[in-house]
Amino acid sequence: MPPQLPPPPAVPVQRRRVRRLIAELRILRTAMDELSALVYAKDLAGRYTFANRATQALYGAAPHDVLGADDSRFWDMSRSEVLRHNDRRVIEDGLRLESEEQIALIDSEARTYFSVKAPVRDARGRVTGVAGVSTDITHFKQLESELLQKNALLESLLENVDACIYTKDRARRYTYANAKMADVVGREPQELIGRTDEELVAPEVAANWRVLDDRVLATGAKQSGEQISTSAQGEIRNFWVVQIPQRDRSGEIVSLLGIATDFTQFYRLKEELARQATTDELTGVRNRRSLLEVARQEFQRATRYGHPLSVLMIDIDHFKGINDRHGHDVGDTVLRAVANACRDELRDSDVLGRLGGEEFGVVLPNTGRPGALVVAERLRARIDALRLDGDWGADIAPKVSVGVACMQGAPRIEAVLKQADQALYAAKAAGRNCVQVAESVGADGSCAA
Repeated sequence: MPPQLPPPPAVPVQRRRVRRLIAELRILRTAMDELSALVYAKDLAGRYTFANRATQALYGAAPHDVLGADDSRFWDMSRSEVLRHNDRRVIEDGLRLESEEQIALIDSEARTYFSVKAPVRDARGRVTGVAGVSTDITHFKQLESELLQKNALLESLLENVDACIYTKDRARRYTYANAKMADVVGREPQELIGRTDEELVAPEVAANWRVLDDRVLATGAKQSGEQISTSAQGEIRNFWVVQIPQRDRSGEIVSLLGIATDFTQFYRLKEELARQATTDELTGVRNRRSLLEVARQEFQRATRYGHPLSVLMIDIDHFKGINDRHGHDVGDTVLRAVANACRDELRDSDVLGRLGGEEFGVVLPNTGRPGALVVAERLRARIDALRLDGDWGADIAPKVSVGVACMQGAPRIEAVLKQADQALYAAKAAGRNCVQVAESVGADGSCAA
């Protein structure tokens, strides 16, 4: 039997494996040297066994000056003790560790690194050191700190500014609401998030708010307008609202930003000024200017639609004698009593005003001559029944004369007013405390009673 030949030597195979491993290590070393992060390894005593180019550059040292040295050669350990602490945790626990480390090189300012460290093990699984990758995040931490400060400032501003500020998504669900906005709906700010107006306020208020939302989403442009809200106590509040669409990078509207300013007090002041501008301060009825303006408007409306319109002129009989005997304060009492009596007898659509002195006027929309005569006589009778008692002695029983005119044939409202005034003079001439009706108005505005 021929002798067995020995197996071919394994040296060439092992050499190929070694060369391949060396090549892979060089690739890995090159890759780690190209990283801007610090890549390093240390033994159990904390001495460097590897440091990539970025680590060497940070230390300002050649490779042979880094390898075998520990952190105390490069770092101010009074401000960098966290290095040893974290290395020791990895070695003793044998676990991977991620953490932020605020450390400082010798004679340098502290910087913040995000470090990932893991144990290095030998073939038997025993921990022989620690390997780590540390990325300088100082700039990001500064940005984060600045952002937090700005957010805190913005939050303080949003919570203390005298306005309701909120954001809604395209489904009109709240994504943010400051305390002022939450107060409007009687909730805490967090209770608004994810909800729509329909879930938070009365239907009529939600419908009012939706108008501006829809305009912003439909037009894609800033919108402004007046909105109302109602408190739990039923108080109506008025807001001036500006809403601005918010877009993503593609230009699509993703939400809207709203800023609502409560101008209820201003609104009430405006209403009060308007009331004062149109109201007789003594009697509370319309003043002369307001009454004549309403008369013109009603005349135009009646002319346009072919509706009847009548006017009454009312004058308190012998009013000067009341003032002369009892004084102007008693005269004022009589004026108020006559105004109140007229107001109680008139419809909501009728308009009463004081033309001056002791003279009042009444505009009667949709009322012809027969109806106006009935109203005039009812007013006269109501006032004739008044008895005003007080510390002036005997009761005062005011009387009035009334002139009635309707618009039929009148070219303008001034002719109707003149006609009613002439009828009033006729009532005075007829003995007072009576009603006279103007018969006609000429094309030139002349009238007959």
